[in-house]
Amino acid sequence: MAFVIIGGGVGGCGAALELADAGYPVTLIERKEYLLSGSSDTTPCRLGLGFHYADSETALHCLKTTIHFIKKYRDFILAKDLPEMHPYRRTRYFVVKDSSFSLDHITTVYDNLRKEYIKLISEDPSNEVLGPADVFCRPLSKTEYSQWVNEEIVVAGFETAEQVLNWPIFKEHITHLVEHHSQITVYKNTEVIDVKQSEDDTGFDLEFLRKCSNKNEKMHADFIINSSWHNIDSINRKVGIFMPPNSRTNRVKAIAQIKLPPNFEKSGPVNHMFFCFGPHCAFTNMSDNTAFITYEPVTNVEYSTECDFPQSLTHLMDGLVTEEEKQQYGQGILAGAIKYIPNLKGATVSEVRFGNVRTNGTVNISTLDSGHHSRRGLGVTEKLIDWIDNPCLKLVHFLENAACIKKMIGQHALANQHLTKIVLALTSPLTNPIKSSILEQVIRKQLQIYHSTEELINHADDISNKMAHIVEHKSKLRFLQPAPTKAYAKFNRGCPH
Repeated sequence: MAFVIIGGGVGGCGAALELADAGYPVTLIERKEYLLSGSSDTTPCRLGLGFHYADSETALHCLKTTIHFIKKYRDFILAKDLPEMHPYRRTRYFVVKDSSFSLDHITTVYDNLRKEYIKLISEDPSNEVLGPADVFCRPLSKTEYSQWVNEEIVVAGFETAEQVLNWPIFKEHITHLVEHHSQITVYKNTEVIDVKQSEDDTGFDLEFLRKCSNKNEKMHADFIINSSWHNIDSINRKVGIFMPPNSRTNRVKAIAQIKLPPNFEKSGPVNHMFFCFGPHCAFTNMSDNTAFITYEPVTNVEYSTECDFPQSLTHLMDGLVTEEEKQQYGQGILAGAIKYIPNLKGATVSEVRFGNVRTNGTVNISTLDSGHHSRRGLGVTEKLIDWIDNPCLKLVHFLENAACIKKMIGQHALANQHLTKIVLALTSPLTNPIKSSILEQVIRKQLQIYHSTEELINHADDISNKMAHIVEHKSKLRFLQPAPTKAYAKFNRGCPH
């Protein structure tokens, strides 16, 4: 079975490794020159434990996912050889006076996180990857943070066990695994031009441009995993998968890398910091006299719920940004961050990167009912039989996404068996091979459009009987009319649990 994964970000690379390790041959197509160089490379490196979410369910899922990630990749933790209580291995969360959520609400969420960590350790002692439960999260006195933050805007502070990923080393590691795996073929600097279902509806035919040779090539895929992130919807439309209006939001973000002022840490190492909840500030200390900072009013460049990614933002995502533009965003972010961390005065902007955050539904970070505050689920969905969308909504989700995809592939294989049985049952009575072939294509198309894998597996007999009734009673002319392509939008099932 030929698997093609479109998109070489963390989601695509994770899926490729999961399937390749299971023995499947995989082709990975990446539009850029390097793997993990798009939005995946625009990361503040925080291994979030859920403290930046006001929704308990989202926060708890974030905690579990990150623990799973750290258990597998603990060697890629920044400052991993320092003591657990060292500031470089602790993140401080500050609740500001104009927080979108009350201190009582936030304290409840944090208490739920602490209880869940205790529960996870009791279920499996190997889950204690964040230190003892009694230091998982603790309130701070003002004397512990007054020299670092603007006290006038802070209501309360908490120190958490949240750590930071050494992204450059991790990126190098994952890239090496993918590019040297015997079961993975990598096409970099390659753009998918067209995708269509094969004429016999068994798989897909792709056309893509190899930019290095400026030549178009073609390939057949039995199964496609669309991990192309902000381009995911444009790829889907090539095979008739249409996104319902306002079903997701693309939020283009800018993150600034700064060189810290000379005396910033003269009194000792400084923790990572996050100011919440709402459009505020975050600071990630990379322990090498540099840091990543965000200031949401500037960091959030633009929101879009359009089906097509806005052309006005494409140059940001493609790295076609002038130094003047970078400095404009970088200086704006730094000026905003200084309002929260005054000691950043004297810092200089060394780099600005742009990435995309994808959220289900409509998003406005400043409103209480925004989907930004409640990001549940993985985003993995089946769109057609043998087609799965894999937008990795959080970097640390990529392991869970990959495992979910492998499980779904098993479901798709079983659904295909039932689909073939239904087709054979309906076409075998026909003696005319031409009519049989035409009818087979029509039935297969109808089944793929209107029935999920779960329905084909659990209700094959009922579906077969209904299709037989249609074949028997509807005229050939009406039956052979193509189905409306936008019906594909209804086929949108998540990972089976």
